[in-house]
Amino acid sequence: MSLGIARCGSDPNLEGARLDLRNKDYDRALENIAKAVEKDPNNSEALLLKGEILRAVVLETPGAEDRAALVEEMAFAFRRSVVIDPLKAVEAKQHLDMAYLQEFNDGFDAYNRAQHVSHEDKGHAFKEAAQLFRNAAVIYPDSISAYMNEASAYYSGGLLAEAVETYEAALSLGHRGRQVYVYLTRVMDLMAQQVADDVLRANLYERAARVLAQGLEHHAEDIELRDMLLNFYALADKPEEALAFFSAQYENKRDDKVFMYNYGTLLLAAQDYPAAIQKLEAAVRLDPSYTKARFNLGAALINEGVSVAADYNALTDSLDSLRGSAPSSIIRRMEARLETLSQRRQQLFYGAIDHLEVAKGLAAEALEEPRDICRALFRAYGHTDQRSKADAVMECAALD
Repeated sequence: MSLGIARCGSDPNLEGARLDLRNKDYDRALENIAKAVEKDPNNSEALLLKGEILRAVVLETPGAEDRAALVEEMAFAFRRSVVIDPLKAVEAKQHLDMAYLQEFNDGFDAYNRAQHVSHEDKGHAFKEAAQLFRNAAVIYPDSISAYMNEASAYYSGGLLAEAVETYEAALSLGHRGRQVYVYLTRVMDLMAQQVADDVLRANLYERAARVLAQGLEHHAEDIELRDMLLNFYALADKPEEALAFFSAQYENKRDDKVFMYNYGTLLLAAQDYPAAIQKLEAAVRLDPSYTKARFNLGAALINEGVSVAADYNALTDSLDSLRGSAPSSIIRRMEARLETLSQRRQQLFYGAIDHLEVAKGLAAEALEEPRDICRALFRAYGHTDQRSKADAVMECAALD
């Protein structure tokens, strides 16, 4: 008797869909569900069952791209059923958990297979793996692992633009882990290296710098992100933005030797030698064995010395032309100024020599290449008329 009697108040289309699901007649099951939902768009039971049917269809659909639309529709059906009836949350989550794990694990399997296919097939194979991870992310958008693995699959398949798009999608959804910023900008860097157009390359470097600046808003103490930002500002030829960034950070970073070195190096590149000297001297005070800081400090001192020497020569020429015609008081002031410039010039060049000689010794201890240090020393010895010492570093400087 009970076999022919439906439950009181049940929808025959819903009951038919359940039977079709058991019989694996998914097309008919979905037709019945569509009729049930058409009658009552807020039928949470029908939407939950629709999710189950679509999950079964996904399991029997081999292609990742073919699965994509099905996964999206499935996830929506489960979530919609919970919105209508929160009591469905536990059951819907169980289904979503299993569906997520299925896509994620299939993505790993596809990734492993892609590593062993022929070179010409790798792009397609890794794209298949990436799509499976994307399907997992559709089920659970909060899963940063799905996005990271998707981007990694694109990267491994040489699909760099797709990898960038995936990392950017993760950021747009609120994922703020430092690795997202690191990996995204590294892929942008690789893309830039492969671009022939100078404008496009500079645009990529500028985009990377903006990404890292945003990353530092969430990871203010991250030294790696800060150093990467400095590098991309330089690659994008954006010294003003870089200087503004370091200026804003300066008061809180006075005791950070790497920050002071980077700031001083940036000022050196901007030819602001007095400011560069100040920052690089601070870096050396914080770490006297900081070879790079001593080398750049030596370079800044030499460049400032050359600038002072130019002022000295110009004043000398002016003084020679005025002797015999200008008042003696003016001549005396000019001579006093000349003496000050001469002392300052010597101070700068000898100061550069002190730091460069220490840097050369530190480089030797670390078995590092000293050529650039020796070339700077050659210049400084030349400016101080120390010919024998200049000759002594010629071989080290690789000068003919």
